Amino acid sequence: MEVKIERSNNDQNSLPAKELQKFLNKVKGVMLIPKDKIVEYPILCLLMNEGTYVNFKDYNLHKTVLDLLDDKYPILSIRLDDNSYFIGLSIIDKESGLKFKLPDQPVGNALLTFLEARKYRDKIGLMIGFFKGDNIVFDPTSPSNTLLILDGYIFE
Repeated sequence: MEVKIERSNNDQNSLPAKELQKFLNKVKGVMLIPKDKIVEYPILCLLMNEGTYVNFKDYNLHKTVLDLLDDKYPILSIRLDDNSYFIGLSIIDKESGLKFKLPDQPVGNALLTFLEARKYRDKIGLMIGFFKGDNIVFDPTSPSNTLLILDGYIFE
């Protein structure tokens, strides 16, 4: 028997939702990694500076992410406006209307490769990384850096 947690549209205005969006506004970039020989499933990696990453760990924001989204079957929303060189990315829950915006990304080969390498219903891993100098670093103490599994993507 499947148990569903009832959510209202007021969830978007809740304090945890506002705090999560405030945190996501500090994300410096998004890296789309297609499924290939190295990774088993496509990955959406949120990149931030080291201080933001430390706050993410210290303030248990990963728990807020999971509390808000894990039971809601979240998907990646991709919005491409006409005559735009950028795409809008969001994580949304279609049932409740929860929507968390990510930084806009330039349209390019990375996006096309990501979309060509998968079907819209394939799972997407959500990971967190941070910049340390010119390198992107993932937490070496975590056995798996996957924060959440998204249930696919849609175009808005």
